[in-house]
Amino acid sequence: MTTKDFEKSILALTLWQHHDKGMDVMIALGNTLFNQTKVWNKSWAQVLGGMTPTQYPDVRDPLFQHLLRKVDDIHGGGAQDLSNGALYFADPEDLATISKQQIITVCARVGGYTFYR
Repeated sequence: MTTKDFEKSILALTLWQHHDKGMDVMIALGNTLFNQTKVWNKSWAQVLGGMTPTQYPDVRDPLFQHLLRKVDDIHGGGAQDLSNGALYFADPEDLATISKQQIITVCARVGGYTFYR
């Protein structure tokens, strides 16, 4: 497995953790992580390194297989950015504890998540 294949697999696994939120949320999360690699000049490994999966899909799971294909576009920077350039995201429960001073711009709201920078 190449480094690029490993990164894409980890990205798909990270996105799959949010499978109950819907495809648009998963793609917007992937877009946000991609934006972090670009803006902060970090590798995928650096951006994804702090995310520890709590669940693991069956690799034959059709949703996980679909995410692996979607991740190609996100990882390569060719996917439509559903986060509209966001660098951070929060679900409604977390958003209540985030200071308004930390949110400079709300970029998008997708499936209950707020994407901001």
